[in-house]
Amino acid sequence: MATIARLIGGAGTGKTTELMRLLDAVVTEGVDPLQVGFVSFTRAARREAASRAAARLGGSADQLEGDGWFRTLHSVAYRCLGERSDNLIADDKAGRAWTEEALQQSVGTPIGPLIAEDSDPDFESSTDAGVSLSLWQAARNRLEPLRAAWERSERCSDRTPPYDVVAGIVNAYEQAKRLGDRYDFADLIGRFAGYKFHTDGPEKIAPEGETPNLPVWFFDEQQDTSRLLDAVCHRLIERSSWVYVVGDPFQAIYEFSGADHRLFRAWPAVKERIMPKSYRCPPEVHALGESILREASDYWDRGIAPADHDGSVDFERYGPALLETIDPRESWLLLARTNYHAGRIAARIRELGLPWRPTRGHGGWDRPKANKGLSALLELAEGKLICGDDWSAVLDLLPSRSGGETLLVRGTKSDWDDNGKSRRMELR
Repeated sequence: MATIARLIGGAGTGKTTELMRLLDAVVTEGVDPLQVGFVSFTRAARREAASRAAARLGGSADQLEGDGWFRTLHSVAYRCLGERSDNLIADDKAGRAWTEEALQQSVGTPIGPLIAEDSDPDFESSTDAGVSLSLWQAARNRLEPLRAAWERSERCSDRTPPYDVVAGIVNAYEQAKRLGDRYDFADLIGRFAGYKFHTDGPEKIAPEGETPNLPVWFFDEQQDTSRLLDAVCHRLIERSSWVYVVGDPFQAIYEFSGADHRLFRAWPAVKERIMPKSYRCPPEVHALGESILREASDYWDRGIAPADHDGSVDFERYGPALLETIDPRESWLLLARTNYHAGRIAARIRELGLPWRPTRGHGGWDRPKANKGLSALLELAEGKLICGDDWSAVLDLLPSRSGGETLLVRGTKSDWDDNGKSRRMELR
């Protein structure tokens, strides 16, 4: 039986650094890095862990992810089952098109993953099909009947369709999968964990696939694990000697879609350690966060000390005028309750001409071509010379007229296009 250790790391306490230290210790004991299981909640977190591990241990992140076991749980199950990707209904354009064709109705606009970046998409609550599939996903994640997920949603949202509508859409979706020999990520995880799904509740079956014979597993961000994913984790450690479960129950953000932070504390750990100090949150921010957490019925004081640097908390009622007070020369982070609300704020910031970019992915001012033009304009403003390609980027960025004023002499863009192309051709 594996020895289980639990690491609780609050915001900014250096949890990832500590994970790398533990990984160093495991490798020092003679374990091949390719025989270390490291599960993260998202692909982005997995990539960061693999990159940092490769920098410390040698080798490459691609090797740890491809030949090794630095993966998401969905990826682990996919590999263990030896599935074919052409049968998978993925959270991409093709997957949505297949679903809409099968249901003969729109499923809405995808706004992000329900459980992890490898899982089924969540949808705006704008269509009955989108809401129904989200509820079906949540029910399977929780290993509960569809009606239980529907009742929870119906109590808190007036956009929840009647149960017979939800059940009809889910049954049509499941029938289309059977006829087309297709499956989604919940089906994949269920087969590996040993579950078959019905609208009246999951059925326990013999698990499929072989578990890898790895001596140690690291399970990161366990506070966001659902009952279904937790069952996968418990199956994976059947032949392991050491297991590290890592997370923070007060940073759980996916419970709306089936995650349960209590599962993290339920692991029978023989060792538990709490990271003692935050290096990110100054006393003022730390105190505000703890005051909010104390309202939770299951609050307990982890005894985490705040960072040493100063900070401040200002309270302002949100309104359009608040955005106009933002100074783009300063560093700031905007958090919104929903993607819809964040989109509205981003649109207003764009109208104000304020530069911004998302914390991950691309958007806002995080555009390579536009940034090239902006950099070139700054060079010109300082009286420096720029090359022809940079000037092309400037012309692509600038309009000929703005606010009734002429910014570029008529014909500038077309003349440069012709001359620029011929010059580049001569250089070749």
